[in-house]
Amino acid sequence: MLKRFFSLLLVLPASLFIQSVYAVDYVVTGSVKDLDGKYIYLFDYDKKENIDSARVENGSFRIEGNYYRDANVRVECGNVFSNCILDSLAIVDFITHFPSDGSYLNRRMRDIRNIENSKREHLGKFSQELKSHGFDEYEANEIYGKLYDKYRPEMISMYADIILDNPNGLGEFAISSLYPWSLTVEEWDSIYQNLPPRLKDTQNVSLLNDKYTNLRKTLPGMPFVDFSGKSVNGELVRLSDYVGKGKYVLVDFWASWCGPCQKEAKDVLIPLYERYKDNGNLEIIGVAVWDSHESSVKSIEKNQYPWKNIIDADTNPMELYGFDAIPMIILFSPEGKIIERGLRGKNIEKEVDSVL
Repeated sequence: MLKRFFSLLLVLPASLFIQSVYAVDYVVTGSVKDLDGKYIYLFDYDKKENIDSARVENGSFRIEGNYYRDANVRVECGNVFSNCILDSLAIVDFITHFPSDGSYLNRRMRDIRNIENSKREHLGKFSQELKSHGFDEYEANEIYGKLYDKYRPEMISMYADIILDNPNGLGEFAISSLYPWSLTVEEWDSIYQNLPPRLKDTQNVSLLNDKYTNLRKTLPGMPFVDFSGKSVNGELVRLSDYVGKGKYVLVDFWASWCGPCQKEAKDVLIPLYERYKDNGNLEIIGVAVWDSHESSVKSIEKNQYPWKNIIDADTNPMELYGFDAIPMIILFSPEGKIIERGLRGKNIEKEVDSVL
């Protein structure tokens, strides 16, 4: 009989075991203004789907049920939102966007976010002070970067410890909180190899690991990775039409909605283009990402970008090169190898001047 029992275990779906181990009875409650009669939804960040809802009555709501894991979720109605962990109790706050009270996991989530907010508030005030003291943007960014670099390892270490100790929704939250701190490949590898199995099996971790796998393939010294798009005239073009053809190529990944992209082009790339346009050894190429055809064309015309552009590339270049913030500027060698990536401001000029 015992043998038969273990044989039965072997053929049962793995999802049943996950559900039995991680299933949770949850209560999410809170107060919200001007939404009576509307529905508040629970959105699973990892599964990218709504899992429950409740109607707002007399300025408050209560959602309760059972879910197969204590997930990191978003509580939302239109632009009104908060975050919490599905657990025995989460009392959400739509002003801070995090729990104000509740179970241990939700209180921990609140306290962790308060730590990060204090760091970011300090960084924001420091940035404003630099501007008020007359530093230009590039000088201010360089000084600001030193304070950011001081906080960065502290925050990464804090989140890494939380992930290791919490194979639950709090661990899911900590993983998502790593995004703004720009992990290196080595830092991600160190975290990934120690991930609890439950977290390693989430969709967000899979996507994040894909990003760092692609980043690893496109670090300085690696050959370019090709992709296709269209010219402004609608013709099919590829990155390989320009890169690896015997010239240094500076590729600017940008979008029409990206203010810093337009500022970088105006302040740095256009003057650089004018300086080297007769040199014959440098070409600048723009790649519009995460943008519509019409918006890209209008922006090129409005800003009078003098270089060739690849548009309609969608987010494919971002995935292939492992980045999720723009502008992303990469310098390629005449043979098509990556010399440097993530160039900004005066560092663009310095890198180009050094090779030309």
